Amino acid sequence: MNGRQAERKLSALLLRSHREYGRAPSLHLRAGIVRFLVEVGLRGEQDDGHAPLDERERAVLQFSRRAGLREEILSGSKDKMLVVLHTSTSHGPTYYKKYPPEFEVFSPVCTTVEMSKADPKELMNAYDNTIVYTDYLIHSVIEILRGIPQRRSCVIFVSDHGESLGEGNLYMHGVPILVAPKEQIEIPFIVWTSDEALEIDPEKKVGQYHVFHSVLSFLGIDSPVYDESLDIFRQPEKDKN
Repeated sequence: MNGRQAERKLSALLLRSHREYGRAPSLHLRAGIVRFLVEVGLRGEQDDGHAPLDERERAVLQFSRRAGLREEILSGSKDKMLVVLHTSTSHGPTYYKKYPPEFEVFSPVCTTVEMSKADPKELMNAYDNTIVYTDYLIHSVIEILRGIPQRRSCVIFVSDHGESLGEGNLYMHGVPILVAPKEQIEIPFIVWTSDEALEIDPEKKVGQYHVFHSVLSFLGIDSPVYDESLDIFRQPEKDKN
């Protein structure tokens, strides 16, 4: 897939909750906003061995060098930029392959793809290690953005689905949403922004549909498909009385 195809796929992904896919080029491609599409954590990349886990600054530097994120942002000429990092860290069945060895905080871990035959504790350990690695990736991105204060920035982390780890004798995901257990449909939605003026209600129930409209809002993009009720950054009007 070349860069242009990747951008079109990305735009379709951001607009998939709408039927107006044809608007994608006008919103993203022609505006030159989509700059960077990188997959991280797919193969459990190993670090270069120079940074113990407690040396967080060096770990962030290593991640940045590997992904090229900081350089891509600094080289951008547009005042608006959308960066997408795709992770597959907590996607089964081979959880133990989705993080570098030094992130194996919990052990022993499950190494079989026959999840129903796995030791429940080992399966949970492998999955929890993917969370440790995901936490490192999110932290790294935030620290990279903190180091570019001239850019008003925001990080939104959201999953496309959850994972069953044996609850109700179910594993991974894919159960139809109408009958799916909460383990497969309740997902993380993490937000960080350098803009201290923005206020987000941590108790508000949000989901994947909020991503598109919130991104438009943060970037200041006008669109006829924008729905303010799905904008996590929109502040409710104060009672004038």
